[in-house]
Amino acid sequence: MIHTTSFPVLIFNALESVKSQVQSITSETVYPDDPKRPLTTGEMIELNMLDADVVEGHRRVPVFRALYLLASLLKDGDSSEPRSFVANVWISVVKHSDWKQVSQISEIADTPFGGVLKKIIEDENPPDTLVLVLPPCEAVLEACRRPLSVNEFASKWIRGAVERASSAVESALHNKKNEDMKRTNAVLTIPESSPVFRDRPLPCMDTLQATPA
Repeated sequence: MIHTTSFPVLIFNALESVKSQVQSITSETVYPDDPKRPLTTGEMIELNMLDADVVEGHRRVPVFRALYLLASLLKDGDSSEPRSFVANVWISVVKHSDWKQVSQISEIADTPFGGVLKKIIEDENPPDTLVLVLPPCEAVLEACRRPLSVNEFASKWIRGAVERASSAVESALHNKKNEDMKRTNAVLTIPESSPVFRDRPLPCMDTLQATPA
């Protein structure tokens, strides 16, 4: 079980705002003797990771939601605790991938790891902190040396995939920032009015003085 300690107030508030979206297994199921006991961040993430669909690789939505939860937490403060959860999520995904069946880098897309990574880079409206929940390569590879040992190229392919994913996410965030700036500028720009509705210029004082009485 992933352990967790108390979060600062801002992080706790961020967690509460997204809890309904990420908690796929209820407290009543996990704690039948104490159904009102709230699940911790670590418990919610771990329960999502244990979802049968995720293990089988058919759906990556629970993992994706867990990463979005962590992105929300990181938005409110740079804490080592959410970052450790990010590593744990990706370590679990890598361990659930069958690396014996991967014979070339393109086949990573068919693994749970590749599926989650692909879903992240395909997000059309990524949060600003999404880049912070990409796989921390060295930590993941170190923790997964044993399961990856069945494929001599797996570590190299994972590094390459993460580098390209990072570039894609940063590019998407850059484009999003530019679009937001364009919309802001469009709102602030005052359209030029038609000459028909403009005030006539006031007569020059010199002209008035030159006019005979």
